[in-house]
Amino acid sequence: MGRANTLVFVGLVLVMSAAPASAESVDRTSSRVFLSDAIALDRTLIIHRTERQAAANAFVNQIASTCPDALVNDPIVGGTQAQGRTFETLDLEANIELNLAALDPVRSRATALVHELANLRWSRPKISRAVAAYRAALSAVLALEPPNFCADASASAANQFASAPSEASQFVQGFMAVPRSAHGGLVQIAEMMRPLLATNQQTSLTRLKNLQARQEKLSSLEPAVERLALLVLGK
Repeated sequence: MGRANTLVFVGLVLVMSAAPASAESVDRTSSRVFLSDAIALDRTLIIHRTERQAAANAFVNQIASTCPDALVNDPIVGGTQAQGRTFETLDLEANIELNLAALDPVRSRATALVHELANLRWSRPKISRAVAAYRAALSAVLALEPPNFCADASASAANQFASAPSEASQFVQGFMAVPRSAHGGLVQIAEMMRPLLATNQQTSLTRLKNLQARQEKLSSLEPAVERLALLVLGK
């Protein structure tokens, strides 16, 4: 083998042997950043839990002052299928709008996460797909623009709840199209990355799990949701 060919051969060997190590390095770096971002999001949700609950209550207060009992007279019992679908659409619209109101205090952190995840890379397709799905779902939720529930309920009542306004239906359909598994999968995705984390980063994974559990407990919107149901449904 000539000297030139020998150098080319050695170069190819070096490139081929370096590729897996480089991919592993990228995987590890991206996993570390993902874990840090997930922890930051949960911490933000906990820190701003009071503002989030206040925003949810403010939405309910707005409904109370504008259109209380909006769905009390909806003929869900003994009504037509179309009327039943209208009731379901409006009920979902109200609850989704409440949750989006509660998202506003942390919207900037969630939006930043969407952008940050776009820069991460993994050589393992399963992880790449999971992160991409989560990012797409979060992006879709952030892009939702809530219509006006009271206006939609009033318009529906005017036609005996035969149909819901198109913007209400499109809004609800847009939310329902977001995969449910992607709404809260940060811990599950992080678990997939466990083999890529250094020993000293395993504690961060445990911390994320604990933060997620604490966040879900402290940030509950159930009181506002129950109050909304009592207000608009009369039950």
